[in-house]
Amino acid sequence: MNSEQQQGFTLIEVLVALAIVIIAFMAMYGTMMQVVAATTLMQEKTIATWIAFDRITEMRVMNEFPSDNERNGELEMAGSDWVYSIKLNNAAGSENTRQVIVKVAPAQDPDNVLGLATGALVKPVKGSDGSGNGNNGITQ
Repeated sequence: MNSEQQQGFTLIEVLVALAIVIIAFMAMYGTMMQVVAATTLMQEKTIATWIAFDRITEMRVMNEFPSDNERNGELEMAGSDWVYSIKLNNAAGSENTRQVIVKVAPAQDPDNVLGLATGALVKPVKGSDGSGNGNNGITQ
């Protein structure tokens, strides 16, 4: 045995350790990308759902009782463009109630519905002045 034997890591040991570290970092990066994608999708779904409920609330506040069965629109919210479609169905056995279904999607991908809300509209009751400004089922 040589008394002046070198101590330390060989080149192969260093390369193996480096490969293990790189594989671990790649796994962590992949996981982080999945977390970012899931967070972004959750944010988009939340905004789309807000838009859908806002459309129903707007119709109620404005005492709308539209006769058309479907309408579409576009708007900008939270720095993104969105499209929505509103479908109105007559309630079974009632001329004074309509079901409202609102679907919301990103403007750049209108087939990818991210938000959905349903509600009901009640035909406004004629006000005392005959204007039709009733409360649309909202109690005060």
